[in-house]
Amino acid sequence: MTVIPLALAKALSDKLYDKQRAATHKVERLVLDALDNDDEHLIYELIAELATDYATSEKEASRIGGLVALAATAVALTHINIRPFLPQMVPPMVSALSDGESKVRYFACESLYNVAKVSRGQLLRWFNDIFDGLARVTSDSVKTVKDGADYLDRLVKDIVAEQAATCLDWYDGDEGPRLAFGLDRFVPLLAERMHTYKPSTRVYLIEWVRVLDSVPGLDLIGYLPEFLDGLVRFLSDPNDDVRNKTQSLLGELLAEIRECVDMQGVTDDDVSGRMRSFSVQGDVSPVSRRPSRAPSAAGSIPASARLGAQATATAAVTQHHHYYQRPGSRLGLGSEAVNRSTVSLMTSALAGHGMSEELRMAARRKKIRAERL
Repeated sequence: MTVIPLALAKALSDKLYDKQRAATHKVERLVLDALDNDDEHLIYELIAELATDYATSEKEASRIGGLVALAATAVALTHINIRPFLPQMVPPMVSALSDGESKVRYFACESLYNVAKVSRGQLLRWFNDIFDGLARVTSDSVKTVKDGADYLDRLVKDIVAEQAATCLDWYDGDEGPRLAFGLDRFVPLLAERMHTYKPSTRVYLIEWVRVLDSVPGLDLIGYLPEFLDGLVRFLSDPNDDVRNKTQSLLGELLAEIRECVDMQGVTDDDVSGRMRSFSVQGDVSPVSRRPSRAPSAAGSIPASARLGAQATATAAVTQHHHYYQRPGSRLGLGSEAVNRSTVSLMTSALAGHGMSEELRMAARRKKIRAERL
């Protein structure tokens, strides 16, 4: 038994967009009436029918009608009521980002945008899937699709900046509540996507790294060894924009580490000593020195070890940064052996830096105050 009336179903599958749009208003009215009658079961059935019979249909017009209707349903539900229905609504929209038809991809971006506006941080449970889909459509060959993806990308960045460190996921598990967004779940995907050769996708990844590093409460630098190697490869990209943005990002990461080291009172002699020590030791495998996923309590790392590790990190990043700025050399096109050595040194140093989130936030506040003066 179908929930959607026959006339409404026909309009949703019509090739004329105006008829589809009119049909979505009727769908929105159905949802509002169901909310007034406290009939959640009807809403579940309506969303399930839109997701299975329309949004994933073999007909292009039906897929578009289903996506637009799901977005209208989200608007009718509002932020207060949408949460339990998101698991049915979001997956077909994310899948449509990879659709073979450009119109479907565009309406997938539009529909996800409307859902994101309503759900805000509740959407972060599907962040990995949305990020992966956006990595493709932000470099789409069709301009309308790319423009729609850019709008969606900006909205998701705003949501992440505002709520990634505070929004809890809703689920019943033995471990208790957890954040809807987690770097431990996202960074492996980021590292995998770093292998791309498309300049537009590389710019997309660089911008996301910069956004995540700016979010208070997210210690992205603790995960830097896992994707640093791919980021460094961007310096040899033939596209000027990619190289410049990569160099700028690495400079920001370097400045952040230096700020933290300065605030802990590490001297230049300490940094030089750690640098000489590291040069004698040679490359150290970062696998055995992965950063802890759990935030460290104050005092859990001895002060001397914490200062020494951060000094080493600063020295390693400085060496890496200076190497790619040598006068007379083309940016990023050095010896492959030197590249590997530099990356290994920087990765090993950062893997044990032991930098606390409180210290990083204090350094960032100090930097903001200095810029305002």
